[in-house]
Amino acid sequence: MDYQQFIICKILETRDISPVLEAGITRDYFPDPDARKVFELIVGYHAEYGAVPEVRRVKKDYPRYDLISVAEEPYAALIDEIQDMRDRSILERTLAESVEQYDRGNTTAARRAMQEGLDLVGDRGSTGGLVTLSDVEPESVEWLWDGFFPKGMLSVIDGDPGSGKSTFTLDLAARVSTGATMPDGSGGRRQPADVLLINVEDPVAQVIRPRLDAAGANVSRVHILSMVPDEESGERPISLKNDVELIERVIRKRGVGLVIIDPLMAFLESAGRRIDSHKDQDMRPILSRMSKLAEETGATFVVIRHMPKNSSGGKAIYAGGGSIGIIGAARAGYIIGRDPGDPDIRVMACAKINVGPEPTAMAYRLVSDPDKSVGRVDWIGPWHLTADELVAGPKSQSKGDRAEEWLTAYLGDQPDGASSKQVKEDAKKAGISEMTLKRAAQNLGVKMEKKKEFPSGTVWKLSNPFETASDEDFAEALNAKRAS
Repeated sequence: MDYQQFIICKILETRDISPVLEAGITRDYFPDPDARKVFELIVGYHAEYGAVPEVRRVKKDYPRYDLISVAEEPYAALIDEIQDMRDRSILERTLAESVEQYDRGNTTAARRAMQEGLDLVGDRGSTGGLVTLSDVEPESVEWLWDGFFPKGMLSVIDGDPGSGKSTFTLDLAARVSTGATMPDGSGGRRQPADVLLINVEDPVAQVIRPRLDAAGANVSRVHILSMVPDEESGERPISLKNDVELIERVIRKRGVGLVIIDPLMAFLESAGRRIDSHKDQDMRPILSRMSKLAEETGATFVVIRHMPKNSSGGKAIYAGGGSIGIIGAARAGYIIGRDPGDPDIRVMACAKINVGPEPTAMAYRLVSDPDKSVGRVDWIGPWHLTADELVAGPKSQSKGDRAEEWLTAYLGDQPDGASSKQVKEDAKKAGISEMTLKRAAQNLGVKMEKKKEFPSGTVWKLSNPFETASDEDFAEALNAKRAS
């Protein structure tokens, strides 16, 4: 048997794909198109359900594996069996969701859930759903903010708490509500549109309304949706799984052009059960319906996520909380964070964009509005940082560099020098060990002079470079300065 059969049979017999994936084996290892199809089905099934399908078509005869051959096509029956298992799993899940919606009295949502499951399964024997691209008229991407946020699509903004995400999105909402130009000057002829805020974190009267007023919004065009009536508890937070029809009615009735969901994780609950945002199989139906709603209504959906504590230092595209499928479903993704060199400056930088070239980062400050007693955005303009640089944060400083910086500042404030004992005590308070301190002093050329008067001891002084440098060194430095 060939190596392709061996790999596939080993996965199916052990029902463990982890060693294969960890070894870096991909679809490119399978030149046979049917073997490649089987491998892709197994990987897809594992990603969806967290397991390898248990199939009947493998004969266990270690160390020799073989596939049951059907009409001399060893993979054909295997492909059908795995697809059948996937279809059954989809129908079981959609049936459970449909029954749940029916029990809640939401018959329309129940029918829609079942239809979505049937659409996913489809009829593999027909070509239903097949589209020939010659029948498709090409269209240009339309933008809410040119180059940044596309209309009719899902975008994601990630950032640490307190980074200014919510204030930024309300500034964006204000511009959409009045038809004002965007921060880079684009969109000057844009018509005003309504905005829907799905928000539970910020008090409406004390925070959201004053921030919108400070940003110059037309608040008659801004609407908020956070809680909905509930028979058992009186009211509950809106659910992105169960209340899509309500959101759609509001969008269509009000002519909403921008939907802001802040934060995403606050609206992931269904029938009292928390949806696990880290599981693709839980998030994919929600993201799919959200993207479909954006496409059908033409509204721009902007989803806010908080970054987890351990996100620093990695790639920006992986920084947001929850499943990687969230940023995968978005057509544009941004990081909002503080400039490592100037924490008062906030920067919005692109982490991914699928529908255009990557836009230049934009910077702003949060300033206090004296009339509204809230913060508002004061735009600076284009900025030099990337999303990865924002996530990486300030560059770490070595112990030696930190000690040299501290000692230079410390002795610089004492031109007559400081006693060795005092320097060591103050360095210890600053978290610098005596060995590191001595090495820093040596690197800086610190002069250590014996005191002549009582009490005895040693005085540390910064050396004057003009005292220790040779004439040749001084001339070379002077010439280099002139040349620069």
